[in-house]
Amino acid sequence: MHKKLLITALAALFAVVGAFAGGGALERRAEAALCPGVVVNPENGHGYQAVAVPGGITWPAAKAAAEALSCAGEAGHLVTITSANEQNFIGTNFPAAYGTASDFGYWIGGKRSGAGFVWVTGEPFGAYTNWNPGEPSGDADGALHFFGLGTNGRWNDAEATIWHFPGYVVEFPLDAPLDSDGDGVPDATDNCTGVANADQTNTDGDALGNTCDPDDDGDGVADPGDNCALVVNAEQANLDGDALGDACDPDDDGDGVSDGADQCAGTPAGVAVNANGCSAAQLDGDGDGVSDANDNCAVTPNADQVDSDGDGIGDACDETPLPLPTSQAYCMKGGWQQYGVFKTQGDCVSFVATKGKNPPAG
Repeated sequence: MHKKLLITALAALFAVVGAFAGGGALERRAEAALCPGVVVNPENGHGYQAVAVPGGITWPAAKAAAEALSCAGEAGHLVTITSANEQNFIGTNFPAAYGTASDFGYWIGGKRSGAGFVWVTGEPFGAYTNWNPGEPSGDADGALHFFGLGTNGRWNDAEATIWHFPGYVVEFPLDAPLDSDGDGVPDATDNCTGVANADQTNTDGDALGNTCDPDDDGDGVADPGDNCALVVNAEQANLDGDALGDACDPDDDGDGVSDGADQCAGTPAGVAVNANGCSAAQLDGDGDGVSDANDNCAVTPNADQVDSDGDGIGDACDETPLPLPTSQAYCMKGGWQQYGVFKTQGDCVSFVATKGKNPPAG
């Protein structure tokens, strides 16, 4: 039978008997039935496997080996036995794990911690135990195994790094939420189901996390060509032409003075600047909005630049203004005459006699 059809049939069978719930878990448990050596426990839906190790293995090595195994997309761990039914299921399906009349049994997932024991998964220890009489014996680095030697599955603690037992029992918790990429975030809530991204960073808040989003900031410019991949900047403005767009560049004009301290943003490339980021042409000592190079009062604010006498020095700072031409005598110099009422005090006009007529008296 085709594998997919078989998985579907098994999932349907599990659903009929009512042992399992949850669509994703159903299919994974059905698929687990096809994992070599794995047997699914109908009571809790977990998969189990006994692994023989010729020559023996220590508990730390067994733990690492168990966690390196997977079935139906679920990583394994040394078995944790929390009920008599689970204990009996293991003994029934994997009798070799219990050992023999002359040999010890396999490692399981309990380990000493302080004065007590813990399961490798963090599940509570002690609700169910199956110690061999006189155990635990108090080994400082004790780890659990089936004692064997004809004790029919009783537990014993032994020094984890010293003893080498003939195998270990693995458990696959197939009822756990599916996590295809193994990042600790279930597929149902993972914004990158096929790529590990435990932090779930998602700059633009769309359905895809940054790890798998082709446009992290959602500005319409794909990340490979975006000069600010994490800051919206659809226009891609880049004043200094470097690798960073203005939206994320700490020094937009590239003058060596960061934007936060730059008093003259937008300095042309290659122009020398002072510590404040200003070129000679941009200096504005009085802060009136007129650069010093064009300011007729460079140290006195005068945004209007009024210069009444036209001497090149603005009224705001002109200490010796030129006299305004207000008298007839002054205007008469050079042939000028004062005439009538003028728009501005000091305005003068010159009259030219024509056809023998003289201009009117001033």
